[in-house]
Amino acid sequence: GYPDQPAHKGDEIWDAATFAQFATAADALGAQIAVHAVGDGAVQAVLNGYETVQQTNGKRDSRHRIEHIEMLQPSDVHRFTALGVIAAMQPLHAPLSQAEENDVWPTRIWPKERPHAFPWQTLQQAGAKIAFGSDWPVVTLSTAEGIAGAVTRTPFAPGATEQALPLADTIAAYTTNGAYAEFQETQKGQLSVGMLADVVILSDNIFETSPDQLAAVTVDLTICDGDIVYRKDL
Repeated sequence: GYPDQPAHKGDEIWDAATFAQFATAADALGAQIAVHAVGDGAVQAVLNGYETVQQTNGKRDSRHRIEHIEMLQPSDVHRFTALGVIAAMQPLHAPLSQAEENDVWPTRIWPKERPHAFPWQTLQQAGAKIAFGSDWPVVTLSTAEGIAGAVTRTPFAPGATEQALPLADTIAAYTTNGAYAEFQETQKGQLSVGMLADVVILSDNIFETSPDQLAAVTVDLTICDGDIVYRKDL
């Protein structure tokens, strides 16, 4: 329940049996499933559904996803790896520090739940594949701001845990892991012979940039599949 509504646990769109039925049918057709789930109960329900899918159809390289995962039960952390589920998350959805006084999100959970909020580092350390995105237009499309948020995040309230990610891991979440999430890891997501020539030239070397300056980094040049599609000086 919520601090201001202890008896309310949110409303289901589909009950567990219905979701398992539809997910099993979609998986049997070879489809990849992505489900929006924010709270720990919703995330657990989706993981339960994916587990039922595997028990019914057998395990395959399905790469089913859960979008957002803003809260997570500790007992569910290792299920992402065990079930091969992609954790599709958004750095700028999280309250990034205690300075964000106007962020309503912290008021929606109990203090005891704070350690389990936006658990990027927890999931990564458990071996889960994290794919970062923006969820635009909810937040800005700026990848620089997203990277900065992931790298500089500090506990948003007493009891919240350190969940910031190293810069290299954050970049991987935006690139190689994103490509993996859409079964295109042999085509894009990194600079390698035979892959799409998707290249972004930045204004600064982000590995030599102070973390608090990362959000100010801009794009000088963008190449998409070998074609220049953006130049800052044009």
